[in-house]
Amino acid sequence: MKDKRKLIRYLISGGTSFVVEYSSFLVIVYIFSIEAWVGQAISYSLALVVNFLLIRNWTFGHYKSGNVQKHLVKYGLLVAFNLPVTTLLIYILASVNIPAFLAKLFVVVLVTIWNYIIYEKIIFTKT
Repeated sequence: MKDKRKLIRYLISGGTSFVVEYSSFLVIVYIFSIEAWVGQAISYSLALVVNFLLIRNWTFGHYKSGNVQKHLVKYGLLVAFNLPVTTLLIYILASVNIPAFLAKLFVVVLVTIWNYIIYEKIIFTKT
């Protein structure tokens, strides 16, 4: 039951971060007419603070933990991996004429899956 609640909280936290990221992505790409890969980098960065705070404090319940620095370092390493990989995937998908909004959605699904596993197994462990 606890794992199910954690998964639901993860999806809600991720959904909130996604709304921040995706809405800013759409504004950047479709209103300001900036290329999709640039919009990806900017919108991704904007959602990081929201995501870290929700995932750490609400989803995995480490708000009382003294491990903020440890969590930030591990989270930062994941970000360092995710940002270029997601940007490259969107660039590749857009270059084969997949609309930016679909490319973004596809990449978000992939990231959601691999991030949950990494958060649970590596970043926000109880130890």
